[in-house]
Amino acid sequence: TPLTAQWQCIGTGTPFVDNAGRLCLAYALHTERLCADGDTTLPAQLEWLARHGATGTFDQTTPGVPIGSTYAISGDGVADFHPSGIFFHPCRNPSIYRDPHGELRMLANYAGAADASWGKGIWAADTVDGGWHCINADFPPGGDCTFFFRWGDYDYIIGGFVNLWLKPAEAPDSTYVDLVAAEDDCYDGLNVPTITQVAPGRLLMAGWCAIRGWGGALVIRDLVQHADGRLGTRWMPELLPQLAPHQHITALTAGQHVVLPVDVMLLEFTVDPAAVPTGCVDVRFGAQAGAPPCALQIDLRARRAQYSTVAADGMAAPQGTLRAGGNPAQGGDYAIANLRGIDAPFAVRILIIRDTKLGGTLIDCEIAGQRTMLTFRPDVWVSHVTMNKEE
Repeated sequence: TPLTAQWQCIGTGTPFVDNAGRLCLAYALHTERLCADGDTTLPAQLEWLARHGATGTFDQTTPGVPIGSTYAISGDGVADFHPSGIFFHPCRNPSIYRDPHGELRMLANYAGAADASWGKGIWAADTVDGGWHCINADFPPGGDCTFFFRWGDYDYIIGGFVNLWLKPAEAPDSTYVDLVAAEDDCYDGLNVPTITQVAPGRLLMAGWCAIRGWGGALVIRDLVQHADGRLGTRWMPELLPQLAPHQHITALTAGQHVVLPVDVMLLEFTVDPAAVPTGCVDVRFGAQAGAPPCALQIDLRARRAQYSTVAADGMAAPQGTLRAGGNPAQGGDYAIANLRGIDAPFAVRILIIRDTKLGGTLIDCEIAGQRTMLTFRPDVWVSHVTMNKEE
């Protein structure tokens, strides 16, 4: 959608199909970043909401600089999007979708003020242009970029950086379980993940890995669903790079030291838990002089894995999970918990990409085909890898 004025700052949104069957993109204008609220249409929008209990329909003729939720319409059903010019809600990151019964719904995100009730909850309307009324004021609790999807017998709401909820399909919203609180989230270093179904029973998750500040490498995962509804992630086979034999080591062994001859390398090995008496798999990524090494550690007993910067004494400090204060969204050092598929021999795959344009090294790993972890090491050029299952 084109920018036509300096004050237009586009926020996150979602694709949806409107009542006329048109492909649309919901998004919002973060006009508060350049204009005071009093100079925008926000006062008129909030006054209408307070008076009618539902949002109104505003356009370019409304006094003030436009702010809040709007949408664009596709001219060809694929791309070629054109802004509608209609503003239908004051929140800044609208997530519009049709629920499994075909009803139009929206998850409201980001009000610009922590105490603003219109920046959270589930909203409903007959048409996207206005009349949005809140049907669940307290859930989800706002934040950034939430996204609803149903997969089989379960409903999910995934957040932009830190949230993931699960409930049985058709159960009321009051039954959503906070999977982050249970340390059973699926965050693996990606930001603002969105979900799509590409085949029956196959869902993909797309997001971006932080590189230097906001924005970064696009990453797409295959989602894994367990019988209890918990989610995992694995690499998407169609996206694996085509590598020459010298770029692919298929059996990294304990004690092996590998010098990376090229900028893209794929390493694989199998872990037999019975053959790791210390219970910890440790892979070290060495770099050029002056750059700190990085460690990938898989703790089989605690069922945890982490990326951690290696200190001068060779130690890698324990990292926190998302629940414990870790921050996978930064794409640096963090931990994940509740690993599955590691009680019997399992495969580990590691993709290393040194990228001059990004100015560092991406390290992506897949554990037992059920969890992935991605990290970016700025200003670090991984030059060698050492494998030791005993440390």
